[in-house]
Amino acid sequence: NEFVKEANTLREMMPFAYDGVVVEYFDKSLRDRLGKLNSIPRYAIAIKFNPLKRTSIFTHYTYSVGQSGVIIPMAHFKPVEFFGAIHDKTTIHSLARFRKLCLKPGDKVNLSLNNDVIVYLTKAPDEEQPPNNNPYEEFPTTCPSCGSQLYESDSGDTAYCINFMCPERCVARLSNMLAKLNIKGISNQSIRILGFKTARELFSSDRGYMESKLGVNGGKLYDAIQKVKNACYPDYRIIGSLGFTGIASATWKTILKSISLEEIVNCKDDELEYLKGINGIGQKIVDTIKKERKYFKEDLYYILSTFKYKKTEKSSMQEDIPIVIFTGFRDE
Repeated sequence: NEFVKEANTLREMMPFAYDGVVVEYFDKSLRDRLGKLNSIPRYAIAIKFNPLKRTSIFTHYTYSVGQSGVIIPMAHFKPVEFFGAIHDKTTIHSLARFRKLCLKPGDKVNLSLNNDVIVYLTKAPDEEQPPNNNPYEEFPTTCPSCGSQLYESDSGDTAYCINFMCPERCVARLSNMLAKLNIKGISNQSIRILGFKTARELFSSDRGYMESKLGVNGGKLYDAIQKVKNACYPDYRIIGSLGFTGIASATWKTILKSISLEEIVNCKDDELEYLKGINGIGQKIVDTIKKERKYFKEDLYYILSTFKYKKTEKSSMQEDIPIVIFTGFRDE
């Protein structure tokens, strides 16, 4: 108990971060006698510290737009310090939480560093609030990026921008595409500076333009893109990186075992209904492909004509592939 108290007290003075300690028996005979329960040792216990806490004053909200169009409120507050790092904002995640917090500029807020990574904000109790005549913050009714009307989910928990070509949605899609294709170190701000909205624009850009906008990083991005175009990635990984809503690479792999990428791009909408015969592919996925492939039309044709990619081998839709799953503990 004394050791745990001391370790907790010293956290903010240490040159490294930790959020708990593990205490275990050292004696081998005791360790052998206690053994393990599956893969979990019975001779050790993890003790997690409570998150560090601070108080601050809420100042205002800003809003970002995710790849799917979700509007994410970001709460700003007077700067606080955790482990030497200065924090002055944190995500509120959703419209539902925005409404629950009901904040006014000048409100006192409590902050905790959950898992020593994420700053979590809550409103201080009413009895602790300073006098405050400021009006409550109101959630926007139009997209902060493109100005389109926002729509709420049926539950009222989430607000969406439904403009598929909203500039910030395009930025998020391109940023996620680069990450999925293992191109690291390119921030959303760099994508904004380049001004591209589609993968075709990004992947067909020349070195001179990229370097004029991003300097040395522009040259590095150009070189990385050329490697991707010639890397012969699987077709499902390429199309999975484009950003079809809710369709991951693993789902595309399943689809492309039955229908080629060329057929996906060129077939008629009614022919895509065939996909519902594939195990795990439902009407929602089919409708998403129908709706969104027209937005990705230029990108898809560019991929077909420019990228070196490996085609997924066709298989029968009735093929039943056995799967072995390890649960974390295996005997001899």
